[in-house]
Amino acid sequence: MIRKCQICKKRIAHHVHHIDGNHKNSKPENQQLVCTLCHAKIHGIEPNISELRKLTDYYKKAQKIRISTEHYLRSYNRLELIPPKVTIEMLTQSKQLEKICKKEIIKYFKIKENQIPIYKWLISIKGISNILAAQLLANIDIKKTPGITNLWSYAGLKPGDNKKKGNKCNWNHTLKNICYLISDGFVKQRTPKYRNAYDKEKEKQLKNKLPKGHADNRARRKAVKIFLKDLYLQWKKD
Repeated sequence: MIRKCQICKKRIAHHVHHIDGNHKNSKPENQQLVCTLCHAKIHGIEPNISELRKLTDYYKKAQKIRISTEHYLRSYNRLELIPPKVTIEMLTQSKQLEKICKKEIIKYFKIKENQIPIYKWLISIKGISNILAAQLLANIDIKKTPGITNLWSYAGLKPGDNKKKGNKCNWNHTLKNICYLISDGFVKQRTPKYRNAYDKEKEKQLKNKLPKGHADNRARRKAVKIFLKDLYLQWKKD
């Protein structure tokens, strides 16, 4: 049975809103069926950011299908077997879908109301692609980020932010993964300032006789934290 939004009475309801804000209170009188737009307005989420999140999620899913299909085909090649025709077609389709999603993300920022200065600042940095910039903007709500340390914490970059069994993580896993990809770009493309910060921190950690892998992780974290600080200050200024 299709249910309509209890607020606008027009669109299909996709969310259950807890009226008192307490998600543990699941009494029927505290639950309200709402559509995506009404749910976004209740929680102060800008519709354009919600649309951007949707586009980046589509891209991520298409990319995941493409990568998993490529791994599957490699297993056939290693055994010198002929892969199924349907798998080859699936790879072609997933590549096409990934390209379409990428074009839609780029097209999104060409729309006048979506042209924001921080996006132009992001793609001007060596190592940050249109996709990474869009994913950052889709996963950070600057209006709800009171300070730089809050942004670091949300990205899982504060000391002691390790996943522990039985404990709920207080950071955004997607944002943490994006930050790793950004650090990878800084290292490989030798991005000025951030690659320098990486090199200095890694040298410092190696002098402290830390294993190369741990030294690399700490240096990446340092470079990304400096980048996020710059991003926060620039975003607030804009």
